[in-house]
Amino acid sequence: MYNELENYLSSEFSVDYWSDEGITIAVNTVENFSEDDWKLLVINASKKSPDWQIKLANVLGDFTTEKSMTILIALLGSNNSDVIAAAIDSIRGMTHLKFLKHGEVRKFIAVKMGRVKVENSLLTNLIINDLKEKLADRK
Repeated sequence: MYNELENYLSSEFSVDYWSDEGITIAVNTVENFSEDDWKLLVINASKKSPDWQIKLANVLGDFTTEKSMTILIALLGSNNSDVIAAAIDSIRGMTHLKFLKHGEVRKFIAVKMGRVKVENSLLTNLIINDLKEKLADRK
């Protein structure tokens, strides 16, 4: 299933198609992942193109698990502010996870949010502010 997802996320989509149907198709693929598929995703996600990583971050927002959070945290390490913004957006729905109680993880996310906030749009800044509020409530 990993190869299927890898190929699908490598495809070109219009923005409308991706948001209307593409994400759902990719989510359905990930729902059928085995442990080995997840391992491959963890290993390879950071090596992919920014476009691929953004799509992956969109998909992982539907999986509120530590596996998906681990990958999203890795995507925060990108040098691409759009990848970071997509990962932050997906992390917003996962603030209930124990993973986010770790001080080092919270600091890393805060640093990345600060960097992206300076570089991005009003919408991205609203997303970042929402995540900051949610993380503050989790202390």
